[in-house]
Amino acid sequence: MASDNMKQSSRAFKWGAWAVAWGLALAPAVGLADEPDPWLFSAGTKLWLNTWDSWSTHPTGTGVALGTQRYQVVQAMHSGTRLSVIPFASVRKGALFAAASFMQRTSYALRDAGTPGGFDVNADRQEADVSAGWYVVPNVALTLGYKQLTQTYGSDRFRWAGPLMGVNTSAAVAPGWALYATAGLGAMQAQFPQTQSDAQGKHSFRAGYRLGEFGIAHGMALDNPWVRSLAFTAGYRVQTVTTTGYGLAQTAPDGSSTLNTRGSLVDTTQGLALSLSAAF
Repeated sequence: MASDNMKQSSRAFKWGAWAVAWGLALAPAVGLADEPDPWLFSAGTKLWLNTWDSWSTHPTGTGVALGTQRYQVVQAMHSGTRLSVIPFASVRKGALFAAASFMQRTSYALRDAGTPGGFDVNADRQEADVSAGWYVVPNVALTLGYKQLTQTYGSDRFRWAGPLMGVNTSAAVAPGWALYATAGLGAMQAQFPQTQSDAQGKHSFRAGYRLGEFGIAHGMALDNPWVRSLAFTAGYRVQTVTTTGYGLAQTAPDGSSTLNTRGSLVDTTQGLALSLSAAF
């Protein structure tokens, strides 16, 4: 989120490698791994109670004044807790699988500490994920995929996209119960609107993506010709996007601006994640 024009509303789309693949990693814990390479179709919904910590860059004229110079700075913005709904689906055959999910639009109010009185900035987020993976052993899967993330503030749209890789693990702790964990990394390209270019006029930047989720899962087989099993998970999910190389300006008394330094723009979303899924 760069500049005051961006402080209107936000939308985020995310295409990723492993947003739902962790659900498939739980199959061995509920007894499905013992079957001779069946086709396994799964669908469900995740509820994510999350907070969003974001950023804004203020115009050089409202930056920090040091003597006769003014310096553009990055200010933190924080939201309260919001509920995101994420439907997902997957298919698995033997050690191979593919998965997809979509986080429906979630609205936030971000408190901006850089404005007088800390005015709220309204924002929306959406996510969508696709991935493919391979179980190297029954309880460990490697994944590859692609992620796209879009945040819209008023008429300004910010977009991140790029390839991702991840690992999913699970470990049975009791009949029908398992611990699970997911980790992922991504190398993305950020595209900012031209109206929100940095001090050198750039609006394309590199960004890194990190994901971590861990928790507990419970699965149970069903004696039903249509629904083979149900699985419930409860965990904590954290994802961070760090955009690097954003040029921050220094403004002279005559109003001319030059590049002062390059900053990192960190965006973190985290909170409790609950899911319910069915295998067919």
